Amino acid sequence: GEDVEVLTHIQFALMGGAFTGGEGDFVTLFEPVATTLELANEGYVVASVGADSGEIPYTAFSAAKSYIEKNPDIIQAFTNAIYKGQIWVAEHTPAEIAEVIQPSFPDSDLETLTLV
Repeated sequence: GEDVEVLTHIQFALMGGAFTGGEGDFVTLFEPVATTLELANEGYVVASVGADSGEIPYTAFSAAKSYIEKNPDIIQAFTNAIYKGQIWVAEHTPAEIAEVIQPSFPDSDLETLTLV
């Protein structure tokens, strides 16, 4: 086999730039960065971690038990807001979602956001 070196010194937000700058042969990226690099002919999406691995909770929320016990109304309001967002996503098209989230992804165009 070949020797494999896993690089752990690159900040996650900088991994796409490091890869296009010649650092490494493979990289794991979140969307829309992966598709943006592919559309710019700077890399290829060869697999989807989510499609190949099933659902992965990349985003998780936690609170100390003491905070939860002292602030049940805040915890419930937060949970309700997350659920409301999930319902909204389920009831809207990818294009509608892309239009709403685009301000959070200033380096991505609507077409790319709609794809991912």
